[in-house]
Amino acid sequence: MEPCAPRSSGGNCFPMCHQAKEDEQAGDSEAAYENFFRSGWDMGVSRLSEYQNILASLARCSSTSGWIARAKVAQVHLDCLQQRTGG
Repeated sequence: MEPCAPRSSGGNCFPMCHQAKEDEQAGDSEAAYENFFRSGWDMGVSRLSEYQNILASLARCSSTSGWIARAKVAQVHLDCLQQRTGG
């Protein structure tokens, strides 16, 4: 999965997504999770499959944070989305 590109360059990524990536790179998985979650609500993507990046990031960050239940929920949603979209 490719990371989302900024909207300013024609991509589909919102500021919260960029902040989440910065948080994750800085080792703050909890803040990254919260910002990936927020970016999922404001994405407004044109194809359902484009949510795969956010769901994968939610699963990864919640797992790193020790939030096992959240990680499992994100992974189930990702698996269902991939089955639905063929991704």
